[in-house]
Amino acid sequence: MRALLTGATGLVGDAVLRRCLDDSRISAVVSLGRRRTGLDHPKLTEIEVADFADLSPQRAHLGGVGVCFHCLAAYRNRVGGAAYERVTVAYLAALLAVLKAESAQATFCYFGAEGTRRDGKSWVPALNVKGRAERMVIEAGFPRRYFFRPAYICPSRPRAHPVFYDPVMKPLFRLFPWLGISSADLARAMVETALTDPRAEAVLENREMRGMAARLALPGGATGSGTEGTPGGASRSKP
Repeated sequence: MRALLTGATGLVGDAVLRRCLDDSRISAVVSLGRRRTGLDHPKLTEIEVADFADLSPQRAHLGGVGVCFHCLAAYRNRVGGAAYERVTVAYLAALLAVLKAESAQATFCYFGAEGTRRDGKSWVPALNVKGRAERMVIEAGFPRRYFFRPAYICPSRPRAHPVFYDPVMKPLFRLFPWLGISSADLARAMVETALTDPRAEAVLENREMRGMAARLALPGGATGSGTEGTPGGASRSKP
């Protein structure tokens, strides 16, 4: 299967990329990014993007995609409201339009956040913007779409851009793993869901993803190769 990935230089995108490259079920990975990842792998093709709001120059690379992992994201407190809206909504709209035209049967995986509200009633503006983005994915009409809503994401590898809360959250995560999920386990859950989940649509919350990653980490539990992570408890969320 041919996979398309955005945001490969971010924490989650990097973990998903490594997971895809390590999984024999994925034959090729096309990464769209403003800069290169620095990885060299025969399955990886990196396409530089000057403007994510206009992906027409990259249209030729978006055909024959079986699954898309949209991991391009921004921190609202870093970029401000207008830029956050552009990254979260405008860039997604451009991707959905081109991908739908070139690979209408693709599975679409959206990396979101815990607490996302599609009804716009969250007191956190960023979560309402994320909700709008999720509605856009649904309206695009891909046959299978999955939404991943992790809580705190503990880096399994060093972050390219450290965040201020890691020094506090990482020790808490070690004591209380249910507070979040490791980036490697999140990637494990995302890739496995994309390749095996029979549902047309599902929202996967933090607890379900931790449970899935734990099961996949057991001997014989994973179809692809393993990646370091932190297993947790199991549950099943409603679509």
